[in-house]
Amino acid sequence: MLNNNSNAQMVEDERAVQALAGRFADATNRRDIVALQALWAPNGIWDLKPPVDALLKGRDTIIAMAQQLIEDYEFFLNLPITSVVELHGDKAHARWYMHEVGRRHDGGGLNNFGLSIDEMMKLDGQWVFTKRTYQPIYLEEVKLTGAVFALPKAAYL
Repeated sequence: MLNNNSNAQMVEDERAVQALAGRFADATNRRDIVALQALWAPNGIWDLKPPVDALLKGRDTIIAMAQQLIEDYEFFLNLPITSVVELHGDKAHARWYMHEVGRRHDGGGLNNFGLSIDEMMKLDGQWVFTKRTYQPIYLEEVKLTGAVFALPKAAYL
């Protein structure tokens, strides 16, 4: 049976893991590479299934790809919809259903629903991604004709 302290720690850790995915979405949406870099373990893995089809190993390689993806889009929104989190001490597994929408500089757009399957660990007291696997479920090329407004880069939290 869990005591109140360990139960409180589990609740705190689950919220921290959920916040990690929220910080990933926020940094991606604000195009903040420095913030994205802080979310990954040094030896992290980002497995992007087709159509991107890339297996990226190491934080520097992951951030280089993230930078390229961000630069390819006039705007891009990553929106986590739901989460399932399983805690295992200082490690965790989670699944997130995602909705992504964006417009490339060439005018082409995408509407994407997918699944992110994540592994995380607590490193120096902070939860970080050790592996993210992104599997598109539905991908549609769309014509997005609306106005784009830049989000602020400053983080207030």
